[in-house]
Amino acid sequence: MDNFEVELKLSISPDDVAAFRRATVLSGVQPTRRKLTSVYYDTPGCELRKAGMALRLRKAGRHWTQTLKGGPSGLGGLHERHEWETARPDATIDLTALAGSMLDRAGGESVGERLQPAFTVAFERETWDVELAPGTRVEVALDRGAASAGKASEAVCEVEIELIEGDRGAAFDFARALAAEVTLHPSVVTKAERGYRLLSGEGLQPSRAQRVALDPGMSLGDAARALVGTSLAQVQANEEGLLSATDPEFVHQARVGLRRMRSALRTFRAALPPEASRWRNELGSLARTLGEARDWDVFATETLPPLAKAFGDSALARKLARRASVPRVRAREAARDALRSKEFARLVLDLARWLSESGPENDAPSESLATFAANLVNKRHKRLVADAAGLAQRTPEERHAVRIDAKRLRYAVDGFASLFRAKRVDRYLENLAALQDVLGASNDAATATRLLAGLAPPADFAAFARGYLAARIEGDVRSAQARVDKLASAKKLRS
Repeated sequence: MDNFEVELKLSISPDDVAAFRRATVLSGVQPTRRKLTSVYYDTPGCELRKAGMALRLRKAGRHWTQTLKGGPSGLGGLHERHEWETARPDATIDLTALAGSMLDRAGGESVGERLQPAFTVAFERETWDVELAPGTRVEVALDRGAASAGKASEAVCEVEIELIEGDRGAAFDFARALAAEVTLHPSVVTKAERGYRLLSGEGLQPSRAQRVALDPGMSLGDAARALVGTSLAQVQANEEGLLSATDPEFVHQARVGLRRMRSALRTFRAALPPEASRWRNELGSLARTLGEARDWDVFATETLPPLAKAFGDSALARKLARRASVPRVRAREAARDALRSKEFARLVLDLARWLSESGPENDAPSESLATFAANLVNKRHKRLVADAAGLAQRTPEERHAVRIDAKRLRYAVDGFASLFRAKRVDRYLENLAALQDVLGASNDAATATRLLAGLAPPADFAAFARGYLAARIEGDVRSAQARVDKLASAKKLRS
């Protein structure tokens, strides 16, 4: 039978499990406990995974259940999937029960003939059946165990809130109340995804921004959801790496996602609910925290090494690198703490709730989306060109404002790219990206001057660094002016 599953998935630290069990919203409800073992099946080439599906046999006591799940989901922790579930007498797959299901898209029985066990997830589940109001009920599950594929394994500790009956808004309200008491984190990673990562040996990889295909007939509210949702997906795709890995690119890409999200909320603010201004402010605070971590990453890995090499004292270079590692680690931990915070969990839940809804918004179309996009891009283009006039004579603050202009323009062009002529967009973005790179390098040099001062370098190195970085900034400014002139002469973007 094809059901539609709606659930919120949240990760939880084992250290917070006791607090979770004492949560006020669960008081008075006696949980049930059972041990579950799920064996996931796929072809040797993982064709089901590639088609966005997961097929498992789950054992609970003496009973077996076959389940196929499919469909894109997970944004903001909200998982909405089609589900075909069948009771089985033993540990065997019944393909006839999946006739007419999503499996047909992957080849149906021809795929079924190549199915084999891929990985296992064994865990203990505690379940609370909570009636929130008459006609509104959720099942809350705490799962603790491990996914394993061959000799590789990964711990599982998560909470699922499945809507059994009623409006999904009630499930979000419940999750928000629960997250106010216990540190929980909206998660896009399913048990199946953990197993597949183990099976393939894939390590976590930084995720870059993805271009969105907008329909010219979209309302402003729907276009806003598409752009905000893509940016939230980028942030969440980099979260796990930021929290557990040392690659600075995770910080960079998560920050890019936050800034793109803020830009989209600013762009469509007239069509968004009143709370969107709070979302934008909270995202700004988080972006600044990640920005400090990013600044130290760039300084330690891109600016300090060539600067120290040019000075020619390797012993001093090592000493300064050690000194820089202390605030760098501190800034990285501050970024991690911000992502683990209850405030961020609440923000993601609020965004996920809005993304899952559909109007009406304050977006009665006085103009088409394409016209709105063209007018906005043209306005930002003119502002950038005007603000960048005589760039070499501008103050550092004014140059920084030009850099912000360039970022906002690029985010707008990237977001609305599908509405414009492709070749013209690509050329325009190429020029704009080149300008951003130069302005970014100049900003990195200015930031390095500030960060270096906090490391108390020897006077002779400090003087050398000031000259080295000032020369770099001056060269970048001249190069940026040439890029602005080229951008100023670019043809307008048209649909």
